[in-house]
Amino acid sequence: FFSGFSGQILYDPFLMMIFNIIFTSWPILVVGIFEQDVPDKAAMEHPQLYRRLAQGEEFSNSTFLNWILSSVWHSLLIFFGVVFLYKSDLLVENGQTFGLWGFATMSLMLCIVIVNLKIGIETRYWTVWNHISVW
Repeated sequence: FFSGFSGQILYDPFLMMIFNIIFTSWPILVVGIFEQDVPDKAAMEHPQLYRRLAQGEEFSNSTFLNWILSSVWHSLLIFFGVVFLYKSDLLVENGQTFGLWGFATMSLMLCIVIVNLKIGIETRYWTVWNHISVW
């Protein structure tokens, strides 16, 4: 297995805290507040636009499964992509190879980039706050 049966944690606890507080909650909160499907006036004039949402048709089991499979694909891509890069013995300037912390930092940074790109792709209505929180 890839862990070598070690009990060593992969991520520094500080990095996990920053990831959960800043990179996970902030962009989602901002997008959730400012995202609009249709302009305000159209929503007030045509309330039937939100009937599918109120009836739960937009949040089905297939939609949930699609997001779960997408996240599994992205996690496999990140992990095996970084494993592939580390198999080539990347070197730093002084000739040493990267260790566990370098592997963890690279995989966490790729995770942050992919999450923000995914949020950017799914966002339909951009505001200044969306740009600040995502990019």
